[in-house]
Amino acid sequence: MIGRKLRELLLAAAAVVSGVAVVALVPISASDQDTGDTRPIPDHAMTRTGQTTGTVQTWNAEEGWGVIDSAQTPGGCWAFYSSIVGEGFRTLTVGAIGSLEWEQVIDQDGYQYRATRLQQHDS
Repeated sequence: MIGRKLRELLLAAAAVVSGVAVVALVPISASDQDTGDTRPIPDHAMTRTGQTTGTVQTWNAEEGWGVIDSAQTPGGCWAFYSSIVGEGFRTLTVGAIGSLEWEQVIDQDGYQYRATRLQQHDS
């Protein structure tokens, strides 16, 4: 977070460098102001990530998404085909075991975890 004066100076400097006249400044929100608060960020506000091994619970190849079960992602980890390692058409087999990297999210189609990288192990 930057203070109001610093933000105004940065905006003015950017305008001078780019040769654009500044007509109005962007409004400053309360979160941009330096409050001097040095308390640590609460755990619930930080994104948790991890790596684990899981089992493909469901996979919809037509829509390119599914759910991976693992002990570290209770309730299931939502996955999209773009997170699968590989080229071309990527899919997973229900019941297969694979490695996954995940992140905790507020809500991803009803799940609290989302896969960021998946690799199905050969059977």
